[in-house]
Amino acid sequence: MTKISRRRFSFEAAAIAATSLSSATGALGEGLGTQEKETQGKTPEATDLGLTTEQVREVDARFSNVIRDFGDRLSDEQRQRVRRILVYNEKMLASIHAFDVETGDPPASVLKYIEDGSGAR
Repeated sequence: MTKISRRRFSFEAAAIAATSLSSATGALGEGLGTQEKETQGKTPEATDLGLTTEQVREVDARFSNVIRDFGDRLSDEQRQRVRRILVYNEKMLASIHAFDVETGDPPASVLKYIEDGSGAR
C-alpha cells in the first residue's frame, strides 16, 4: 500500500474536482462564455516557462475560479494579466510543492518570543 500525505491527497482531490467541473461545464456548453473559453485554451506563458501538465491543470483550475467569481468585471487585458500571474506563481511554487512533507514532521522554523526587559514591544 502506498503512503499518501494529506497535502498530496488534497491537491489531487482539488485537481480531480476542478477537472470534472470543467469537463462537465464544457460538455453542457455552459459555465464559461466564449471569451473565457478562448482565453483558457491558450497558455503560451505555461509553455514558455516549462510547466508540467499537472501545473497547467492547476493554473487552469485557479483561472476558472477567478473567472467564475470576477469574470464579468474583468477586461480582456486583466484576464490575460491574471493568467500570467497564476503561471508565474505556479512556477515559483514548484520547488515548494516538490518538497515532501509528512504529517508528523516538525516545522522548519519556530518563532521564539524574547522579552528584552524594557517593556517595549
